[in-house]
Amino acid sequence: MAEYMTINNNIIEAIYCGDVEENENIIILPENHEVRAGENIAFYNNDWSRKSDIELMQLGLIDIPAGFKLENNMLIEMAYVEKVMAGIEEMPPYY
Repeated sequence: MAEYMTINNNIIEAIYCGDVEENENIIILPENHEVRAGENIAFYNNDWSRKSDIELMQLGLIDIPAGFKLENNMLIEMAYVEKVMAGIEEMPPYY
């Protein structure tokens, strides 16, 4: 028996465990895979380990959360001024 997945248009459709029949849409998975149904195969390395969220953000595959930025391979919160410049925060009214 093996764990395997089916793929359609680069999206992981389903993950199965059982006897495998030859099929061009089936990929046999290693024992310690991190594959999730519904995700694009671009989210994964060649060994089917999932790329980090930071790497997925750098590749543009997932969005950087509002109010944060990537700097030196780290997700850091923007300064208040940066949030204002990005339209995330508003300046308090001036009296």
